[in-house]
Amino acid sequence: MWICYGVLSIVFALYTLIRVLRQKNKGAVLMSFLSLFCAMALMLDFVWMIRDWVIKEDWAALSDVVPVFAVMLAFAVICCVLINMFNILKVSVRKKKMPASS
Repeated sequence: MWICYGVLSIVFALYTLIRVLRQKNKGAVLMSFLSLFCAMALMLDFVWMIRDWVIKEDWAALSDVVPVFAVMLAFAVICCVLINMFNILKVSVRKKKMPASS
């Protein structure tokens, strides 16, 4: 399941980035929210997987997988957050530059 969350998080973030760069801001904040939600679900799923290994006392899995996975997961989540921050800032700057319509 964690693979789905990771892929969805990156897909939502990149889709939002493409739409923002093409100046189609409609739904950009929602897509950024969905991307961040998937990133949060990815981290939560990873924590639950570690919890299961601890309960089963699978120390080999913990010592082999967790150090590598933690770095990869942190990198993926940081990239997702930075892309979404760029998207949201770009949308808010564009909204401020728009002239007020009467």
